[in-house]
Amino acid sequence: MFTERPFFDRNVEILKAVDLLKNASQIGFDADRVLINSKKPVISEFNRIFKSNYSEEAIDSWYAVANLAMLHGVKEKRAVELDRALWTSPRILGESVPCRGAIPLTLKLAATGKRIMVVTSRIP
Repeated sequence: MFTERPFFDRNVEILKAVDLLKNASQIGFDADRVLINSKKPVISEFNRIFKSNYSEEAIDSWYAVANLAMLHGVKEKRAVELDRALWTSPRILGESVPCRGAIPLTLKLAATGKRIMVVTSRIP
């Protein structure tokens, strides 16, 4: 059952955001922590790989996943590669839950004909 519409209809912050962006022809949104929260699937995959049991709270910095991998004996270069691979995996991104308000905001903006792009500063 789709439940986003009632939230959208009464959410003043979303309406304010749409109004602020009314003159923009295209809008870019960062993926993680703006449109989606990928911490849970990232740490779940990390836990699967290393047979560990970290929680989302273990991801507390930009290179937290790489740092955790190094604690498991992975060399720095490979740890950074793993970090990047987990954060940019299409499967993991697809398993990430939307942030509150992301669906109604992007639907409303799309309905106005705006071009919406998803961006990230993480290097694939």
